[in-house]
Amino acid sequence: MNLYRPSMRFSTAKRRSWGSAALSLLLLLAFVRTTTAADAGLVDGGVTAVAAADAGISQEVEPRPAQIRSLIAGTLPAHVDPQSLFTVPLTDEAAEQVERVRIATLLSVTDERAGAGVAASAKAKVKPSSSAARLAASVDSAVLSSQQWQAREQLDRARLEYYSLSKQQRAELLLAHRARVEAAKPKETDEERHAREAEAERTRALAAAQAARTEAERLVSKELARLIGLERVVSARNDHFKDARVDLASRKEGLLGWQKRAKDALGSTELSDETYDALRLTLRASRDELGHALDDLASASSTIPDVGPNPLADIPSNVAIETVSKRRRAVQAQIDAARREEHTLRALRAATLLTEVDALNGARLSLLSSLSSQRRAGVTGFSQAGLDQSQSEARQLLLILRYHRHVAAGWLSELRSRQRIQGVSSWHVAAVAVPWLLSVVGFIWLRRRSPHWLLAIDERLLELIRP
Repeated sequence: MNLYRPSMRFSTAKRRSWGSAALSLLLLLAFVRTTTAADAGLVDGGVTAVAAADAGISQEVEPRPAQIRSLIAGTLPAHVDPQSLFTVPLTDEAAEQVERVRIATLLSVTDERAGAGVAASAKAKVKPSSSAARLAASVDSAVLSSQQWQAREQLDRARLEYYSLSKQQRAELLLAHRARVEAAKPKETDEERHAREAEAERTRALAAAQAARTEAERLVSKELARLIGLERVVSARNDHFKDARVDLASRKEGLLGWQKRAKDALGSTELSDETYDALRLTLRASRDELGHALDDLASASSTIPDVGPNPLADIPSNVAIETVSKRRRAVQAQIDAARREEHTLRALRAATLLTEVDALNGARLSLLSSLSSQRRAGVTGFSQAGLDQSQSEARQLLLILRYHRHVAAGWLSELRSRQRIQGVSSWHVAAVAVPWLLSVVGFIWLRRRSPHWLLAIDERLLELIRP
């Protein structure tokens, strides 16, 4: 026999009492959570629900139910944002439908609970059989009769009215409210418009000035880096010029060696022929170099880069450019000095090669008397070797004339720069000086060649006279 079995049976009245208590407790917890969130500004757009107009609560305390119905009626004031009246975005259709079903379900449960409470009060008074039932009854009566509950209920009913409208009706209401907002905006006067435009222009000007300053500072840094790189290039060219001067000095030593070799070959016919051929090859290479040197001397081009235009000419005065300007002047001075050194080196190279060509040609002529008769006859006669030699000597004469023309042009330019013969045309001076210069050069050349020619003529005549 089970002694505990009768204690597990509950009467119908007790089961209803426990169910009522559980439902009341759930409603109380839901109400407390919602009210707490509303007080913290997290529910219903941050406005705390205090009372509703239908429950006798002042609209200054809880104006949202009336404002929602004004939105539905198309009379919502322009300064009220419709979104502040709802908890879900008015552009999210799915969220609005979920909210509609939720509010409708909650209100239906509340209405059923309120009806059950009225029916229970009409019956005969029955004392609750347990402490849980008594607690549930007290909670129900306290919550349902509070102003907070009534205010929230009125707000939910107003929202349900709006959510129950069709999607198109709600969109039209929001569009109409935006039109009222635009219409309610105050018209801008001409003075206000001018002030607004002036302020906008001032803001843009300040932004442009800031951007210009930043861009100017970037240009200054870029120009400084470019000038530093240009200094390195000029320095490298100066080192090259030093090496070129060393090479020119070494050519003079090589020329002394050729002169000694030609002098040593005078005692041997075979050695004279060999040295003569080597001198001709070296002399031809020297003439080619002299031609290139004269081309460079006459050219106005330079291997030294120019400093270039100044990109900081239009830089605002509030940007510091003194360091870059000083660096630019220093680089320009280095470039000018390097170009002068370049021109001097070109003239020195041409003069050195002219001296070398003249000395090698003199050494070659000194070997004519020591050559074998066959080699001497081929060089001085009308053979192919003689014609080649004549062309080489004519070319050398042209190179000498080109060099002296450059010297004369430099002399005239220096005189004009010193204002010693201002008003005298360079062409008139050249027309007088060049013929005389050609005559003098031709006479010197013939004077130096005539002994060898006379000697060759005498030897040829002796060979013809001999039987």
